[in-house]
Amino acid sequence: MCEAGIRVDGVDKSKDAIAVALKKNLDCCFHIDDIRSDFPDVGKSYPVIIASLCLHYFEWEETLGIAMKMHASLEDDGLLFVRVNSTDDINYGAIGYPEIESNYYHVNGKTKRFFDMDALDRLFPEEKWNTLLKEEKTIHRYEKPKAVWELVLSNR
Repeated sequence: MCEAGIRVDGVDKSKDAIAVALKKNLDCCFHIDDIRSDFPDVGKSYPVIIASLCLHYFEWEETLGIAMKMHASLEDDGLLFVRVNSTDDINYGAIGYPEIESNYYHVNGKTKRFFDMDALDRLFPEEKWNTLLKEEKTIHRYEKPKAVWELVLSNR
């Protein structure tokens, strides 16, 4: 995207992940930060926000707070692209682990949330978001098939 003249701000709390991203995207702006803190350039709005497999680490109230920040940071005509773990993601922890709260587990030393349709409707309520796409699917880019939800949303 950067080479196409599109400004990209990337956020990850992992220095290693940022280093890999910088090698691939020299013209982009990356921030080592936690998604729960303020977004880069607070007060700036973005035409597109991508949240791919990054919303599943947090307690429910924190996850709601992140969704509200994305809503506030999105331009009026902007789009939010989201990919989250599905409750059908049995290969990556949706069953068989100690449950912290509904669909939120301790998985191999980390916390991990899995989403169903009801959770997505609560996270992205229709009074705030227009849902343009909501699709449960299986992706095959990992060792085993991974069940996810993919959404495309815009502000109301």
